[in-house]
Amino acid sequence: MSLETTTSIRFGDFLLDPSAGGLFRFGDDGRRAPVSLGSRALDVLCVLAGRQGELVTKQAIMDAVWPDTVVEDNNLTVQISALRRVLDQGRAEGSCIQTLPGRGYRFIGPAPEEDADRRGGGAIAALPEGALSRPDQAESPSRPLTRMRLRLAACGMVAALLLAGSWWTLYDVTLAITSAPKRPVADSPEDRRLSVIVLPFQNTSGDASQDSLAASVTRDVTNAIAGYRNTVPLVPEQAAVAYQGKPLDLHAIRQAHSVHFAVTGSVRRENGRLIVSVTVFDTKDDRPVWSPHFDQDDQKDEYNRIVHFISDGFEQAAIDAEAVHATQEHPDELDKRDLMIASRASSLIPVSKEHYLTKMSLVDRALALDPNYVWALRSSARLNADFVMTGYSTDPQADLARALIRVDRALELSPNDVMALREKSRVLRAQGDLEGAEAVIHKLLEINPLSAYRYFDLGIIRLIRGHPDEMLTNMLKAKQLATSADDRESIDSLLAVALLANGRFAEAIPQARLAAAEFSRESGLVGERPSVTLIAAEYLSGDEQQARADLQHFLATPRTMSNLAAVQADPTLAHTPKLVDALHHAGMPEQ
Repeated sequence: MSLETTTSIRFGDFLLDPSAGGLFRFGDDGRRAPVSLGSRALDVLCVLAGRQGELVTKQAIMDAVWPDTVVEDNNLTVQISALRRVLDQGRAEGSCIQTLPGRGYRFIGPAPEEDADRRGGGAIAALPEGALSRPDQAESPSRPLTRMRLRLAACGMVAALLLAGSWWTLYDVTLAITSAPKRPVADSPEDRRLSVIVLPFQNTSGDASQDSLAASVTRDVTNAIAGYRNTVPLVPEQAAVAYQGKPLDLHAIRQAHSVHFAVTGSVRRENGRLIVSVTVFDTKDDRPVWSPHFDQDDQKDEYNRIVHFISDGFEQAAIDAEAVHATQEHPDELDKRDLMIASRASSLIPVSKEHYLTKMSLVDRALALDPNYVWALRSSARLNADFVMTGYSTDPQADLARALIRVDRALELSPNDVMALREKSRVLRAQGDLEGAEAVIHKLLEINPLSAYRYFDLGIIRLIRGHPDEMLTNMLKAKQLATSADDRESIDSLLAVALLANGRFAEAIPQARLAAAEFSRESGLVGERPSVTLIAAEYLSGDEQQARADLQHFLATPRTMSNLAAVQADPTLAHTPKLVDALHHAGMPEQ
């Protein structure tokens, strides 16, 4: 039996309701708000609250929360501490979780207030013990029958079956209930995909005064990952700090926190440099999935860039690993989140029409399972808008209409969703509403001024609105902030255009060559931009012979931009008159 089928427990200002997502606290206005609590701590609370006022031995808790798993006692201590930090906040007298030395714990949470019904509470009910079984820790059917009967008794099923005089029916039903449960519902508290613990970074300088630097990096990386799209279940920093200075035991960490990934790292300052090494482990097989190393000038901007690079890079590494697990373990039962994770795999990042169609198909499958899935709605909006802007669409009007409907629905469901706002700016730009798109981007930059793609989008808009100098400023900023999670190929390509638009032809040539080498031959219009930019920059720099030779080589292969009309169909290039004029003089046909 899973947490989702348990009854709720009300105590004081709290409501423990696993079926609704976990633990909630009631405010003065009677509304309840979710309380951030790790899954293991939530399971411990279910055991204690379900036996309120009773002594529960440590072993009983360990057996329920970590069935069939050998873990150290300090794992339970960490979870009890996490619970006390939440439940005892503002409590005047002692902890609501009593420790009975050498014996166990007793939960003495306050009784519900008189207005419990008005505020969403209700009668206190015992949670069935089976509420704690996990998808990867299903209880064996060979467990003693007495324990199975206790589970059913808690649910009120034993009496009914005994009245029917069917002992073997009881046994059969018990076996069915305690057999391996289905995978958790996507995005539920038990859904641990992308879950992570950021372990304390090590100070490798040998100088104790740099301990504070290691603590700062740990804290800032944790906060950056915690705020990333609200899709990452994160072990609280207070729990992670318990591993400070201890040998790395990924198996124990996974068992203690039901976490799929662990971020480890080291940091030091040396000769004016900031040196950071990071490794992301997949705890399922103790395999490192990403290991970047940074050696940068010791400056605040570089520090912030490293932190954001780590948070973005972690997410991509985790997505790739989870996509592999899903396709290997249950390829015929992908849920909506599996599909969204698959749509963001690294293998689909290179720009091509085929990759766009594959991603849109995966997202549409997710929406077929849940038409109100915000992640899928906003992703579909972006993909459809980009499909039009890259020149792949055969029906731009229909694709843009679909994009607008879906992003507006996402914002209707989640008005303050930063990612949905980002996609709204993208859709507006694709529709030609540059003023509206720019207003949304400026709002987003107020929220996060370290976002590469927002400067990228803003740069394009400023060029189209007649400010190529501002385009260059924004593209340089985007390149500076770009991480592995950003579309660095497109940033490099548009930076070459910006350099050309500002008359810096000699700099545009190597930048265009760099960008051209980053795209595959199937990239279409997007991948052709750096090539036509290179040809134009060569002509404008005085190397007309090389420009004409490169143009002939370019046109020898079927291209989307095979003539000036096609080039001018790209809004970015169409608003770069120097580029269009140079291509004309280099010999590109009009039609």
